[in-house]
Amino acid sequence: MPFTKKPTARDYVLRLGERFADELNKPDQQRLVRLLELWCAWEAAPFVLRRQRRDGRRWVGVVPGHARARLQKELNDHLARYQFRRQVQLRDDEEFPVTEVLVGRHANSPGFLREAQAVGWFLRLAELGEGRRVRRCPVCEKWFMAARPDALYCGTRCARKKARQVLKETGKAAEYKRFHRKRQQLRDRIKQLVDKQKRGLHLVKREKSELADLKTKIANLHQEYDRKREILNAKN
Repeated sequence: MPFTKKPTARDYVLRLGERFADELNKPDQQRLVRLLELWCAWEAAPFVLRRQRRDGRRWVGVVPGHARARLQKELNDHLARYQFRRQVQLRDDEEFPVTEVLVGRHANSPGFLREAQAVGWFLRLAELGEGRRVRRCPVCEKWFMAARPDALYCGTRCARKKARQVLKETGKAAEYKRFHRKRQQLRDRIKQLVDKQKRGLHLVKREKSELADLKTKIANLHQEYDRKREILNAKN
């Protein structure tokens, strides 16, 4: 029997988020998008300190603000559309015959069944505290599950595209191209000398000094580029 690695909790969260993001990327999923927007707004809504009375004594308690209470009511009204009922199915091949079925006037619609399943995936994510990691990429405008909490883009391609756009808008693209071209030339020469050492060939005295000078030039190039970038940032 082949050995299979047991999935971790992180793998489970990522799989749920990817499934929910795939449903969001399908057409006509306004209700799922609205559910995610309401949840994120409800989590971001603040609590407030309010003086109240309990057992004849005044105390200061933390209670939900008006905005949070309003969002909570709207969120519950949105989720009331999806109702499940437990029932027993008489099947001999199942160890646990009790299952949950969707009830309501849209219960027999295949599209609504898939939507309700996606809502269940999101509620599991929200229960684990990972609901806010389902985000929309600002470049391609597709929904994705962030592998890291600080991820802003769906992948490296969109991140690089956004970086090029920012460089072009701020006038830093030409300076970065010059820096990258010079650095790459120095790195290519370093790679030639290092490969020569790996092949077992000894470097002459001139090549050893050249290798040390190349590393110093790269460090100086980085410092010069950082200084020019600070000047451009000050102008913008």
